[in-house]
Amino acid sequence: MLHIFFFGRPHITRGEAVGEDATLQGLPLAMLAALAVAAKRGLTRERLVSLLWPDVDGSRAGHRLTQLRYALRKTFLIDPIIGATDLRIDRSTIDTDVQRFADALAQGNLEEAVRLAEEPFLDGFYLREVPEFERWVDEARWDFEGQVNAALERLVANAEEANDFLGAARSLEQIVRRDPVNEVAAVRALTAYGAAGEHTRARRFGDWLERKLRDEYEVEPEGALKTAIERAQGSLRVESTPRATIPAIAVLPLRNVSPEPDNEYFSDGMTDEISGALAHVPGLRVASRISCYTFKGKNVDVRHIADRLGVDLVVEGSLRKVGNKIRLVAQLVSAVDGCELWSGTFDRTVADVFELQTELASAIVGALPLGSTGTPPLDANRVAPTDPETYTLYLKGRYWAYKRSVDALQLGTEYFDQAVERDPHFALGYTGIAECQMMLGFPEYCNLPSWQTMPRAKAAVSQALELSPALPEAHLLSGMLSLIYEWDWAATKHALSEALRLRPIYPLAEIWYSLLLSALSRHEEAVHRVERASGLDPLALLYRFSVGRALYFAGRFEEALSFIRATAEMEPGHPLGRIWVCRALLALERYDEALQAVEGPAGVKALESYFDCLRAAALVRLGHNDVVLSDPSSPHAYMIGARGRVEDGLSTLERLWDERSAILPWIAVEPLCDSMRPYPSFAALLERMGLADVTRPRP
Repeated sequence: MLHIFFFGRPHITRGEAVGEDATLQGLPLAMLAALAVAAKRGLTRERLVSLLWPDVDGSRAGHRLTQLRYALRKTFLIDPIIGATDLRIDRSTIDTDVQRFADALAQGNLEEAVRLAEEPFLDGFYLREVPEFERWVDEARWDFEGQVNAALERLVANAEEANDFLGAARSLEQIVRRDPVNEVAAVRALTAYGAAGEHTRARRFGDWLERKLRDEYEVEPEGALKTAIERAQGSLRVESTPRATIPAIAVLPLRNVSPEPDNEYFSDGMTDEISGALAHVPGLRVASRISCYTFKGKNVDVRHIADRLGVDLVVEGSLRKVGNKIRLVAQLVSAVDGCELWSGTFDRTVADVFELQTELASAIVGALPLGSTGTPPLDANRVAPTDPETYTLYLKGRYWAYKRSVDALQLGTEYFDQAVERDPHFALGYTGIAECQMMLGFPEYCNLPSWQTMPRAKAAVSQALELSPALPEAHLLSGMLSLIYEWDWAATKHALSEALRLRPIYPLAEIWYSLLLSALSRHEEAVHRVERASGLDPLALLYRFSVGRALYFAGRFEEALSFIRATAEMEPGHPLGRIWVCRALLALERYDEALQAVEGPAGVKALESYFDCLRAAALVRLGHNDVVLSDPSSPHAYMIGARGRVEDGLSTLERLWDERSAILPWIAVEPLCDSMRPYPSFAALLERMGLADVTRPRP
């Protein structure tokens, strides 16, 4: 019998002899992995071809598949694959850990299933230049991770039902060791060890977790986790009344069950509005849209979702819109045991949508475990348009704005324009215009000239603040514009501080405050703020990239590279991941690797010139001073200003000053400007920017 192991580093054994088979690599391994996951149902030849040779035409791809099957027969001296149209692994001759994992789950042997999938699926295995297969691997890893976490949660639930606190603690510890930032599971594990009387184990686990968070994540335990660790370590006297913890909640995207798929904008919009309404509730932390939408369309156990998001409670449901009628079904679910705490069905018309949101949010708040504080009132200053049509236009604008492409942001602007035309007093409509226009002029998104977009964004923000001075979104956007367009550091600080005063738990405002601190070379504060914000929403990819960016500007290049690479694994091929990996490698003077990081297309048209400038920056630093940029007008062209091309870099920076480019606020701490720093024109630019006293830290 041949045994193939796909969890961890792939390897094979024959009988009792254990060892790696050098021939089990590349396409043969990929094909067997795909068939192992497919199990009894198998895969069609067409599906295998689309995974392994997506760019090869049908007949040639079919020939390659035949050759690959022949190569496997020759390697193993058996035919490991059966079937003509639907292909499957022959389980009479081949045994895989993937198949045994599925069998263990089906038989309810959860401990065995967890043991088999202890390490990631196909760990360290990649097929270069086969993006279809890489995407499939990512989905398979995500699915296996979800199944393992669901199995662990079932083990926890079974143990708790049997009053087996030690068993519950062991399974919870496994969850945390797989995901050390899962604060909810960590607190539960420490509490369960204490309840079981296993104080030594609790202390050891607490010590390990504290070191892990400090050494690898550079964060200190806070809040309920800090209390639980201190209690386990014996440094905190057990109180007669447990300290109350701030509950955290996630609003998952409402499923669109309308007959018309185009109504997705409405279900997404209602999700955002419910989340926004709950964000105004004192004493409640609400997971961000970015993190919650990670699970959109995925069939994942709600307790696993809660653990990944670090929340105690989850709102889920569906929305059906037919003409003018709406039916919304929602449930509030506990992350501890998956039990439903509240549910409700609401039948309304579009004209009643604002009352529906208030009624639903109030019902959810009423069911929350907010302790002795009672049911707090919802925000009295919540901004709403005057009619349903305006609201519909606003939701369509938000739907497109979140997509962040040039076309989507321009379309979003059009919908917001129509919304404020119908209701000139609708402040959120103006913040939508400002957000779209600002993103269109921000170089990491769309790269339109600042002079073309930023003045309109500024005017829209001013209008929103005039209409609604207590609107946190407007103050955030005002701070962002003061930073990237007006270069007014004091105004930036004031606006972002006001946004955080109005909404104390506001990760996006924390991110932008961190960017201000980086620009002013206050790096320790910047890293602390951005890590705290990312910790509030651990699945928000852009927040995590911001941690890497802060480490990069702080001169902590190795840490930045490690963090960015780890984040990029959450969504392989993400252009921002490739960009910041390249920039960290350039700062580390690992120019060949930097060049490899941005090989091939960017994947986003608006970022092609950014990738071209990064490639040019690497080549110039390798001595190729004759490099020609495909778009010399790109704001990123300053990166070419290394030895031999310094004058080109300086002239680009002068042009960026004239254009009021959003890149310039961080120029004083930008490592790629080191060759230009000794020149008087660079010092003069910093003087004009108000950054003359800012110095770049040395690694």
